[in-house]
Amino acid sequence: MRTFFVSVVDTVAEEKEEGEYVLLWLGTKYDEYKDINDLAISLADYAIIPDDIIIQCQQDALVSFSPTPLQQLTEDVFHEN
Repeated sequence: MRTFFVSVVDTVAEEKEEGEYVLLWLGTKYDEYKDINDLAISLADYAIIPDDIIIQCQQDALVSFSPTPLQQLTEDVFHEN
């Protein structure tokens, strides 16, 4: 999906219904968070992404990506929506 993503869950929500323990789920859309810093800002009320993870994500984002034919087909499907 070419996006950074995160989910925040309530780890003490054993008695809640399925799905109620998810407090936040970001990066569910194609290209929603292309920059890790944008994701960190949206996540700030729940958690802080450690600097070493930010740096690694920034480095990973700089690596050239050549999708396989199947990945390209999947990208095309996401772009249609």
